[in-house]
Amino acid sequence: MDIFKVISLSTLFFIFFLFSPQIIQSQTTNNIDTGIQLFETKKYPEAKKFFESYTKAKQKDPLGAYYLGRLFLRDGNYDKAIDWLEKAVEAYIERVDRFSDIPGQVAMLFDFSPPAMGEEERKELKAGCTLKVIRLFGDRIAGIERFSDEKFDTIAIEIKKETGCKGRDLYHPLRLALTARSSGLDLHRFIALVEEGAQLDFPKPLRSCSQRVSEMLTFLKDSGFYKEGHDDHE
Repeated sequence: MDIFKVISLSTLFFIFFLFSPQIIQSQTTNNIDTGIQLFETKKYPEAKKFFESYTKAKQKDPLGAYYLGRLFLRDGNYDKAIDWLEKAVEAYIERVDRFSDIPGQVAMLFDFSPPAMGEEERKELKAGCTLKVIRLFGDRIAGIERFSDEKFDTIAIEIKKETGCKGRDLYHPLRLALTARSSGLDLHRFIALVEEGAQLDFPKPLRSCSQRVSEMLTFLKDSGFYKEGHDDHE
């Protein structure tokens, strides 16, 4: 549904703003405070008029696009809300001169590299359930065009029943398959953000969940993990 797309895009931008406001505000003019105050005091018609004018003059300002998107959301105009929230997220990315400028909490959405995993993650790959869980996850997620947290929960239950792995032994391998990290954002939130972000035209592409798991499996096979006896299926 469009409302879920709006929520995911809005959350994605909020994370950007929360962890790197200096990038969001780097080209924002001071008079945007007038529009923000109108929004926060619930003077929505006046706020909408302000941001429609503001975004015409400042087309690459992510904060202006973000607030206009939220105002269209209030009106129930999901198509325009999505359009402006996408512009907000894309304008944010365009302001980043170097990918290293993006804080870690945001960069982890884009920076997926199984070969770059640290010692902790590689040690976890050799734990009892890890390779079995990742392999089964790959089998089930392959071909799913738009993954979701509901599909994730269904697959996790299926893998739990098939392997007997549960708790940390189940969810840590799933996290590794999706992030190549041992910690980070809540997986349900992560999945929603990644799936929406993967649909956007970022200068640095954001891989979908199925692409990430496929890449992780390729790395594990090429690196010999499935030939070392850690997965009893192989």
